Amino acid sequence: MNIRLYNFKNVRANEKPEWVFSAINSFKNTMLDKKIPFPCHFAKLGLEKSTFRFTYIKKEELYKPEEFRISLIEYLNTYKTIDWPSVLVVFINTNSENNLENHEEIFWNILQYLMDSDDESRPIEIPENPESFKWQFCFNGIPLFISGHSNAYKKRKSRHSASDMMLVIQTTETLKPVAGTSKKSGYIRKIIRERVSKYDDIEVSNLLGSYPNVNSHEWKQFWLPDTNIDKKKCPLRFKQANS
Repeated sequence: MNIRLYNFKNVRANEKPEWVFSAINSFKNTMLDKKIPFPCHFAKLGLEKSTFRFTYIKKEELYKPEEFRISLIEYLNTYKTIDWPSVLVVFINTNSENNLENHEEIFWNILQYLMDSDDESRPIEIPENPESFKWQFCFNGIPLFISGHSNAYKKRKSRHSASDMMLVIQTTETLKPVAGTSKKSGYIRKIIRERVSKYDDIEVSNLLGSYPNVNSHEWKQFWLPDTNIDKKKCPLRFKQANS
C-alpha cells in the first residue's frame, strides 16, 4: 500500500488526481492571500517554511480510508523531524452535494475509523470519556486536534475548504504555542480569534476554548456548526468511557 504523504513545496500535477492539484492551489492561495489575510498567520508561515504536509482521501475511500490511516501514521512517526509549525492537511473528495450535515457525518465516520483501527493504547493520563474537559482525540498513542472544513460553510469562512472537505490535523505538542496555558499562548489565541471575527460572517463560536479548561471540550471544536449553537453529545462511539 502506498504512503501518500507529500510536501506542498514539491507538487507535480501528473502525480496526483486533478482535483487534488486544484485543491492545493486553492488552499495555498487562501493561506497566502495578502489582501484578505487568513486569521492564523502560522498557516502562511508553515507554507513559506515548507513545514506543512498533505495527503488526500478519494471518494471511494470515504468509509474505509485505509491509505489515509497509513499516511497519518507515517506523519506521526516523522513530524518531530519537521520544523515548527507542522500540520497535516487532508483533502477529501466526496463527490456529493454541498451539504454541511452530510459532510459532518463523513467527518465523524473518518475519525471513528481511526479510533476503531488504532493499534496503540491512548496515553493513560487522558480520559476516555469525551465529556471530560481533559479528553483528547488520540491516534497512534498521540493526542491530536483535528479541525473539519467544508465547502458548504457559508458564514464560517475560516472553516471553508479548498476541496469538498478538508481536515487539518495537529499534534497537541505542535499546537502548544497557540493552545498552551501560558500568557503568551493566551495572547496569541486572543489575536487569532479577533481576526476570525473579522474574517467570518458570524461571531466566533462559543464552542472554542482552550485545553484544559473546565468549560471547554475538544470534540466540540473539531467540527463547528455554521450557526452558534451548542453540541450536546459526542458523535463518536467508544468501547469504554471512563471519566
